[in-house]
Amino acid sequence: MVDDYPAIRDLYKLLLSGYGYDVVLASDGRQALNLFHPKQIDAVVCDYEMPGMSGGELAASIKRRSRKIPVILVSGCQSVIDTIPHMVDAAFPNRTPVAELVNRIECCWHRGGLSRRDFPGSYPWVLFWRAWLWEPS
Repeated sequence: MVDDYPAIRDLYKLLLSGYGYDVVLASDGRQALNLFHPKQIDAVVCDYEMPGMSGGELAASIKRRSRKIPVILVSGCQSVIDTIPHMVDAAFPNRTPVAELVNRIECCWHRGGLSRRDFPGSYPWVLFWRAWLWEPS
């Protein structure tokens, strides 16, 4: 998750950890790429509009390294939701419930012939950046 505010990153890490994910946080696209290793990161969720590198550019970089890693955008830009950029597996509007996002990640794994059981360690690792998620009360 890339965001200028550490408190927001920590909030989303807490929400997603509740679904059993180990969440890796990044403060910008470059740091996210430096942290990315296909044997350690099992899915990527990012914002589309980011300074320095768009979510689409980031998706292309990640897919060049590993085509099996799902890349999911969360964006306030309706055109991104309506027309998903090339190399992106799914796109959601801001404030999408976390459960929907988790479901899509697991659907992407299933399409690739994977499941949670296929990942070493306790839980899959998910690299999140600036994904404005909303957990219903």
